[in-house]
Amino acid sequence: MRRKAPISAAVAVSALVTATALMVAGCGSTEGTPEAAASSTASSSTASATSTANESGTTVTSSPPPQSGTPASESVPATTPAVPASGPCVDVDSPVVTDAIGTLGTDVNGGSWIPRSASEEQIGNCPDLLWVSVDGDGVGDATYQSHVLFFHDGTYLGTATSKPYSYTHVIDSNRNSVSVQYRWLLDDDAFCCPQGGPNIVNFTWNGSAVVADGQFPPS
Repeated sequence: MRRKAPISAAVAVSALVTATALMVAGCGSTEGTPEAAASSTASSSTASATSTANESGTTVTSSPPPQSGTPASESVPATTPAVPASGPCVDVDSPVVTDAIGTLGTDVNGGSWIPRSASEEQIGNCPDLLWVSVDGDGVGDATYQSHVLFFHDGTYLGTATSKPYSYTHVIDSNRNSVSVQYRWLLDDDAFCCPQGGPNIVNFTWNGSAVVADGQFPPS
């Protein structure tokens, strides 16, 4: 019977070194392990941006990355404000409207702007151009000033005119336009009964902006 040759000491040492190197390499690599998958998921979750909306406009913010050592499961998930299932298309008490009114400052006598009327359509049948009319409460007679504010798809667009006017009323609106009537006092008119006008200005949403058509009151 042929006897097997004994393994030399050099070969044995070489095999031992190779096995040790493979074990070290295996311990140093986490690719394909559950820990690596969790780390990859946490990195992807941290890199994602979240956005919140507030009805003066839409504000986009990014969530700060979790502190070192914070498990990904402790990150606070982003939330989106629930869209009402019913109600008016433009709510005068909503943040987007109150924030818009807040940008107007005060009326000529330092008074606040108070919502008087607004688009009456309900959710599910909202027009492209929505409006809110506000009156200043700083003037105690019929010459109080008014502004008409426009909104589209939850975004405040601006006012019908750069300055407020007295005797201003929205008289009609449809899917994409709003008609505003302006009157003004002539020299001998009583405050109750302006004889200037009426002038009607039509404001139309053209898909990207509001366009006015008509004659405004004299300055």
